[in-house]
Amino acid sequence: MTEHEKMLAGYLIYDPFTEGMPEERTKAHRLCKLYNVQISTSLDGPEFIHNYNRGRIDSYSRVVKGIHNARTYVGHSNVNALMTTSTLGVNYPIEIVDEYVKLGFRGIFLRALNTYGLASENENWEEYTNRFIEFYKTALSYIIDKNKKGVFSQRLLFCFQ
Repeated sequence: MTEHEKMLAGYLIYDPFTEGMPEERTKAHRLCKLYNVQISTSLDGPEFIHNYNRGRIDSYSRVVKGIHNARTYVGHSNVNALMTTSTLGVNYPIEIVDEYVKLGFRGIFLRALNTYGLASENENWEEYTNRFIEFYKTALSYIIDKNKKGVFSQRLLFCFQ
């Protein structure tokens, strides 16, 4: 392994949508396997939510394709996703959990919007926070039910800022 490859292994940023040269993708995939790299992407829920949040009509299909491609190279359990609960997403806790189950994820990270970046334009943080708490309660109850049936094997993670 060259010094450059060793350096890349520690700092590799993997983009499953890369349309670069095939040999570049192959080298990145080989490094990911060699060093047991884990890949994370953003998935905000079902297609209509994800595409709305990302502002692209093909964002969901690209993410799902990337998830499947990455799993073939680094293994199913080494690919994870996280979602951000948008003002649209707070209305669909069951559908979001079901999307993660449908795509074969064994855990879900429910994350609220934060007050900076693009989300800072939210007009009513108090209303959003109250809606997110209800979203979270509903999703958690549903996940607990799924856990009882053996669907999720990992702990549910929650981040609230």
